[in-house]
Amino acid sequence: MSRAFTNRYLWLGLIAVVLLGLLSGLIAPNSRLVNGSTFNRAPHGYLGWYREMIDRDIKLERWQRSYRDLMDQATDQASQNRASGTAAQPQTLLQVWPQLIDPTWIWSETWVKDWLGADHRLIVLGAQRPATGAPFSTQQESPQGRVTIQTRRRQISLDNAHTLILGDDDGAVVWQETREAGSIIFATTPYLAANAYQADAGNYDFLAALVTETGGPIWVDEYLHGYREAEDIVEAVAKDWFTYLTRTPVLVAVLQIAVLMGVLILAQNQRLGTRSVLRARQVDNSQAYIQALAGVLHKAGGYHFVADMLAKAERQHLQKALGFGEATRVDEADLGQAWSQRTGRAISELEPPLKPPRFSTAKQDSRLKTWLEQLQQIRRRLGEG
Repeated sequence: MSRAFTNRYLWLGLIAVVLLGLLSGLIAPNSRLVNGSTFNRAPHGYLGWYREMIDRDIKLERWQRSYRDLMDQATDQASQNRASGTAAQPQTLLQVWPQLIDPTWIWSETWVKDWLGADHRLIVLGAQRPATGAPFSTQQESPQGRVTIQTRRRQISLDNAHTLILGDDDGAVVWQETREAGSIIFATTPYLAANAYQADAGNYDFLAALVTETGGPIWVDEYLHGYREAEDIVEAVAKDWFTYLTRTPVLVAVLQIAVLMGVLILAQNQRLGTRSVLRARQVDNSQAYIQALAGVLHKAGGYHFVADMLAKAERQHLQKALGFGEATRVDEADLGQAWSQRTGRAISELEPPLKPPRFSTAKQDSRLKTWLEQLQQIRRRLGEG
């Protein structure tokens, strides 16, 4: 497999991973966000309570669209009721927050004001209130039976704007808070009827009584937990892209498109312009033969043969370099004298080409390498002369 082919699939794989990550981020909520969700089977989920309500024929539905759409459907329902001459019943939205939330922030939301202004009800489980000296686990008395509460948090100050629904001497656990915009029911624990309390019938009955009090449609907020209907996902993505493009300078947008096109071109292994043809690599036959022969000699352990052949060749080269030519074999003494006159070096330095090494069974490669370096040193000395 060629390197270009491998790089192409590497780019495609990286792009696929990024797209899958983005898609997962849009569709699948994280583990912390699903706390309190009616899709969650874990102890902090509400799947058990949701199924119990369905078994009791209590009509409630999961809401997985924006709060603007929630108001639109409530308005449409009211219009249909007026057209048919039936009385419109207030709708109830149940929110189980995955983390404690400040009640003041809830009141500041525009959609909350619109929702309450239309006489609809909002129940918020998980209101952030200060911890008190109350025991962590208590049994609270209610018309539906004993309700297990496991939190020290209480709404301490209860004035004319607060109506106690469930609580003890340390304060309110569930209360109704009324302002000009309307009323909201708050609870200090988000786990009022979680799966962990399936054995506590009072918890399920108490929350069931809260959501069915008005008799109107009941919605359980799953949009809060990151769940989205397919249409809402498409609409949100399209809106975000359109808003982004309208706020982006033209030059920056063009540069971003250019970068994106570059990534796509690399991913598809395409080129801009004429496609060039790769030429076949030229093979040096002599070099290939020498490398093949060297491999055979190395595998056969022919160190002595290689040393003898190289010693003869280097001796002839030495004779020629010192002016004796290659025709006859010159005596070693004459070679040594000419060497000393030519280089000013000791005669003993000529020992490598004149006396090739003998190889033992150990360290043959390192011995041959050292001898070759000595031959190279002699050639450098001749070049200096």
